[in-house]
Amino acid sequence: MTTPSQRSAEPTVARAPARAVRPSRSAAVLAVQAHALAQSSFDAAAAAVCNQLAQTLPCERVSLGLYIGGRLRIAAISRATDVREKHHAVGCITAAMSEALDQRLAIVHPLPSSASPAITLAHQDLSQSNGHAAIYTVPVATRHELLGALLFERRGGFDTQALEAAKDAAMFAGPLLALKQRADDRVGHRVAQALRPS
Repeated sequence: MTTPSQRSAEPTVARAPARAVRPSRSAAVLAVQAHALAQSSFDAAAAAVCNQLAQTLPCERVSLGLYIGGRLRIAAISRATDVREKHHAVGCITAAMSEALDQRLAIVHPLPSSASPAITLAHQDLSQSNGHAAIYTVPVATRHELLGALLFERRGGFDTQALEAAKDAAMFAGPLLALKQRADDRVGHRVAQALRPS
């Protein structure tokens, strides 16, 4: 036989699993990092992270750009086996990333009314070339160095939760990918030296 106090506690127990369905921000970040770490090469890791972010947020397209050899280069685009498949979009994506990096700002287009003023001409061009999708570009950086940017394209705009998740990805997964890219470059350089005729 249940007492009145036991009966009143039952609805609380029944609702508890519903609160646990949505993963925490830290769990989402760990999942993205796990996708990066599970891959043996930088190219595979970058593609896996962009694909995971495009699926999770959800976005039409997620692109990663990194400074390689002193130039900003598109390293991965979601759902593309080869960046050259998206060649017509690469120039617009690179320009939008450069626009955000030059201002050292995360840029949302269209700009919310509460946002700080920012130059968004390249973001406008990219949006127009992609059916007026909303754009969010987040710099990938350490405390002392700009490493590149993650750019998100989404239909219907970005809510606060999506903006926070994108910023978390740039903050935690972005530098990990940059380190992986540099490690791959060092290994490739050593292999090239070893194979060079003496």
